[in-house]
Amino acid sequence: MRVSPPRCSSSLAEVAQRMRVWRPRADEEGLHRLRRDVLDAHRVPARSVVLVEERASLDLLESYGSLGGGEFQRNAVTEVEVGDKASLNHIKLQREGKAAFHLVTWLVKLDADTNYKAFHFSTGGALSRSQIYAVFAGEGSSLDVSGALLMRGRQHCDTTLLVEHRVPRCTSRELFKAVLDNEARGVFQGKIIVSPGAQKTDGKQMAQGLLLSETAEFDSKPELEIFADDVVCGHGSTSGQIDEDLLFYLEARGIPEREARALLIQAFVGEAVERIEHEGLREALHKASAEWLGVTFD
Repeated sequence: MRVSPPRCSSSLAEVAQRMRVWRPRADEEGLHRLRRDVLDAHRVPARSVVLVEERASLDLLESYGSLGGGEFQRNAVTEVEVGDKASLNHIKLQREGKAAFHLVTWLVKLDADTNYKAFHFSTGGALSRSQIYAVFAGEGSSLDVSGALLMRGRQHCDTTLLVEHRVPRCTSRELFKAVLDNEARGVFQGKIIVSPGAQKTDGKQMAQGLLLSETAEFDSKPELEIFADDVVCGHGSTSGQIDEDLLFYLEARGIPEREARALLIQAFVGEAVERIEHEGLREALHKASAEWLGVTFD
């Protein structure tokens, strides 16, 4: 079974001339793609194409921020192809202004024996939506897509993920964490499709929400569609509040309640952040989550 990739917005036709293609070799250093809004602009479209050639490796960071506090819509698409025996670490950092509408699509194709690791980190925007479509086109490849979102007020963050196993002997892992306060809402919809003939597939998916208030909301819809009979696949989803027993344990050891809560939230998010291989980026995201919590960890 094959599915069509998600539809991209009509703005792609307007920005096709802005396409850039990277072909990193084995000695290529990491790339940082920084995108900010243009003052007084209401729409900020962008499109990138990333080609990682055979046996090459690349660390790619996409970061999104706002120069002002005005309302605008960002619509960005990144198309990725990872060649045979190549690897890509792909990070997205989204810290737009509180009035921004953030709409991003990733289209990922994995050739044979590739290693693709991706991470989404979101704290900004009034409404943010990340759409990820990944397809295994070659055997023996692995994919790890994870993320963390921290939202408060009336922010809304939506993640849609579709992973399609078309060929045998591929592995996929997905882990998403949501921390929601006040009236914030987080949505996760993830689907793994195992096509006929994609034997020896190993796919696992998990989404977890931590609700810091009674009015916060986490909606999760994990899905599996399996059309092969020799696979190992699973999915799950949980949501709840801070464990009061763990909170009491920390407070009983002299840690103030505010700091104890922050430690538990940081540990919850950290399980996903620790999947990032790049030490500098990993530490930067730990720091960003601590800033969102309003604390400093030694």
